[in-house]
Amino acid sequence: MSTQDKKQIEAYNLAEFCQLAQDHFNKGFTFDFADNAHYPTSFGSFFSAVMIKQAEAVKQIQEATEAVLEAATGALEEAAEVLVSTPAKGRPKKV
Repeated sequence: MSTQDKKQIEAYNLAEFCQLAQDHFNKGFTFDFADNAHYPTSFGSFFSAVMIKQAEAVKQIQEATEAVLEAATGALEEAAEVLVSTPAKGRPKKV
């Protein structure tokens, strides 16, 4: 990711931080909630966040979604194998 795709915003009061965030929203940036290092934070009256381009955010969400789907698909296939195991020979036991 290049520096043009992410911008750090910092301000010493909430109103200024919100104005900077709104300016970047209008330019196509969004907050990066996927990376702890970029997560919006405040230390006393100091506010900081790293914003990324919208397309990059969509790409990160798609990659995360694909990883979750792959894991879920693998788990479902394993469960299906267990459920479709060969039946035991002979008559079923009476209960």
